[in-house]
Amino acid sequence: VHKTGKLSFTVEASNKMGLNELKSIGIAINEESDDENLYVVVYDKVDSNGYKIGKAGGYHYVNTKALFDSLKLDYNSENNTIIFDITENMYEGNKIFTFKSRTILRKEIE
Repeated sequence: VHKTGKLSFTVEASNKMGLNELKSIGIAINEESDDENLYVVVYDKVDSNGYKIGKAGGYHYVNTKALFDSLKLDYNSENNTIIFDITENMYEGNKIFTFKSRTILRKEIE
């Protein structure tokens, strides 16, 4: 997660999820439990209920600032950065990606 609130994807994540600029993603949360995961589905086209996928250089991203602000994710911290581990699952015949967040110290990245 960038300090601007954008969620960016590595090349590997983009390939795994089949992302491109002609698609969009939907993001859901589980409001009925303490589950902090994000659940993501990739739409085959730009969908008004989803986040349009952009591309900068070799990386895809979506503007999730409003979502992360509403979830109170501290993506703008000077000391930490938020990353997601992505797993692929099937639910009722649809491919769904589970994003499990991890917060790491910036010193670990450098």
